[in-house]
Amino acid sequence: YITANGEFTTIRHLRTLHLNISLRVIMLSLRKLPSVEATDFDGTDLKQICHFDIPGDGIYDFSQSCLVFPTRITTTETTISLDIAKILPKIEILSADSRQIYRYMDIGTAKPTLSQQALCPHHFIDLLDPDQVYNAGEYSKAARGLIEEIWARGGIPLLVGGTGLYWQSVFDGFFPDNTDYQQVRVELQHRLQREGLESLYAELGRLDPITQGRIESGDTQRILRGLEVAIGGVKPLSELKKAKQGSAFECKAQMICLTMDRSKLHKCIAQRVDTMIADGLVDEVQALLKKLE
Repeated sequence: YITANGEFTTIRHLRTLHLNISLRVIMLSLRKLPSVEATDFDGTDLKQICHFDIPGDGIYDFSQSCLVFPTRITTTETTISLDIAKILPKIEILSADSRQIYRYMDIGTAKPTLSQQALCPHHFIDLLDPDQVYNAGEYSKAARGLIEEIWARGGIPLLVGGTGLYWQSVFDGFFPDNTDYQQVRVELQHRLQREGLESLYAELGRLDPITQGRIESGDTQRILRGLEVAIGGVKPLSELKKAKQGSAFECKAQMICLTMDRSKLHKCIAQRVDTMIADGLVDEVQALLKKLE
C-alpha cells in the first residue's frame, strides 16, 4: 500500500493469504502518488510482502481512508477483499460492479455468496430488478454518502469491482444526464451489424471529435456510448464532461491492483466460464428472461 504521505507499506498478515496463481502485486494511489511495484513471485502465497510498518504507538490512522480494489484478474477479488476484511478493523465492502446491483444475476456477475457477505457488511448488491435503470452518477452520490456514514461509525470503506466508471465517479465527480437513450441505443446496435464499427467510429469523429480522440478504434462499448449521447443527447459527451458536478472527493484513497501474465489470465477466464456454466449459468439466464417477459 502507499500511504497518504507516499510511504510504501504492506500488511504482515497477508502471509496467510494463499493463491494458486502467479501474479505481480502493484500498489498505487488514486491521488497520483508514485507507483510502487512488488517483486514478481511464483509461490503460492504473498509472503514476499509480509511487513506492515505500524507507528510507534501501535495505531495506524485509517480515518478518512478509502481502499479501491478494481477487478484486474478473475476469481480473486472476492477472496482477497474478504481476507483484507479479516486483517483491517471494520471493513465494509462497496460493490463497484454495475451488474451486481441487480437481482437474479448471481452466477453471471460472480456475486459474493450469502455466506461470504455474512463475513462483513456488503453494499450495492441486489438492490434493483434488471429492468430498472441505474448509472454512475446515481452510484457516485449514493456511494459518497455511504462512505461518509462508514467513516462516522469508525469503519473503512473498500470499493471492489470492475466498473471503473463507478469508482471513478466517486472520486472525481460526475455529470448529470437523465436522457433516455434506449431507442437510440437499439438503433445503433442495428447499425453496428449493418455498417460495422469502423463506420460508427468515423461518425463519432464528425459529431464529437474530442470524445473520439479519447477512445480506441476497437472499443465498441465506448464508441456506441459516445454516439448515443452525440445523437440523442442535449450535448455531446465531451461537453457534458465539462459540466461535471461534484468536486474531487476528499479522502485518503488507495488502490490495490493485481495483474497476471496474459496467457495465464486467458486460462483463468476459460476455467471461470466453465465453472459458471457448471454452476447453472444457462438456467439463471433462462429464468431471468422469463422474469422479463
